Amino acid sequence: SLPTGFGKTFVAAAVMRNFLRWFPDGLVVFMAPTRPLVHQQRDACAKADLPADGEAALLTGDLPPSERRALWSTGHGSEGW
Repeated sequence: SLPTGFGKTFVAAAVMRNFLRWFPDGLVVFMAPTRPLVHQQRDACAKADLPADGEAALLTGDLPPSERRALWSTGHGSEGW
C-alpha cells in the first residue's frame, strides 16, 4: 500500500479512462471500503471527465437494496457526474 498523496486515485481514474476508450461498451466497477473513498474517487473521475458517456452511480449502504438493484440493472446513475 502506498502512502497518502502518492496519486493512487489519479492513477485509478486514468486506468478507468483508458479502459473505456479501448472498450467503449465496457463497464467499470470501482469499489472502495468506505463512503469517503467512494466520494473521493467520484470527484477524481469528474476531474478526469469520467465516465465517458456521462452515466455513473454511487452504490453505497445509504441506498436501500431495492434502489441499488434498480440502479445496477438499468446502469443509470443517481448522481450526475
